[in-house]
Amino acid sequence: MTTLLGSGGEWTTGENIFEMEFDSATRKRLIDVGAPTLTATLSSAGARPLRISARVARGNGPGRYTGAITLPRPGEWSVTEMWNGPASGGSATFSVPARSRRQ
Repeated sequence: MTTLLGSGGEWTTGENIFEMEFDSATRKRLIDVGAPTLTATLSSAGARPLRISARVARGNGPGRYTGAITLPRPGEWSVTEMWNGPASGGSATFSVPARSRRQ
């Protein structure tokens, strides 16, 4: 099971800081998933999708990671997390809205 923290349920244009946690669904404890990735994709009618990769680093303990992603446009972003560590591998895709950052 994966949890995205710190986004407040919505991102903005510009830099967004977040945390990811991965836990064993059966044992309810955080697990090491190696070097996870997070990619956000914004579809656009008549144009190629815009794909942005986040910078992700190990956090303060097994199963906890910190990241940052810079989104150039507002919209409904499709976010995909992928991981393949010693304890677990897989992926999760979900939607995150991004609004224009207030000046």
